[in-house]
Amino acid sequence: AEQQRALYDWLLANGDNEVEWVLLEASSWSDFAQSDLRQQRLQTLVDRAHAFGVVAGIDVPIAEEQQHTFRLLTSQSNTGDAAADLAADAALIDGRLDWLMAAGFDFVSTENGTTEFTHPDPARMLGWMNEVAVHLDVAWGKKARIKAHCSTGQTADPLVDPDTGGPLNFNFMPKLADARMGVMPHTVQIY
Repeated sequence: AEQQRALYDWLLANGDNEVEWVLLEASSWSDFAQSDLRQQRLQTLVDRAHAFGVVAGIDVPIAEEQQHTFRLLTSQSNTGDAAADLAADAALIDGRLDWLMAAGFDFVSTENGTTEFTHPDPARMLGWMNEVAVHLDVAWGKKARIKAHCSTGQTADPLVDPDTGGPLNFNFMPKLADARMGVMPHTVQIY
């Protein structure tokens, strides 16, 4: 509790009013990953943030597989029927979002692609983005936001960049998403 108080004291002293955690998951503890106990612990974290007047969010990629992250989509439907596949994927996304939001989070941040350098079919990715934004708004009255990465050489064919008329960089696909999906630039670190 003392470390958490120090965190919130530091955040507030520096003019911040928001905290966000990156949620992890691993096959070696999959039974705990979406358990009632974990949800209760997440609720405790959210409640402590709220006690300091701090907005609490969770960062969970849609399909990005990186560093044992908790993903909203743990498997993709592949029946060959694009509409049916998207509907099945949406049901999985909604279920994981509902479990998270029951812990009281104020917003969800997410990621684009399957890694920072690879991506699925652009139409499908756009469908997933829209599902996250719409479901959070309609079911929970909460906001979604997605990070726009800065990797190059990825295009979202056949989508066209509405600003340039040229090929759309896959990282900038969120500008085509439902307006309820906020977009954040993903800053890079210099090593």
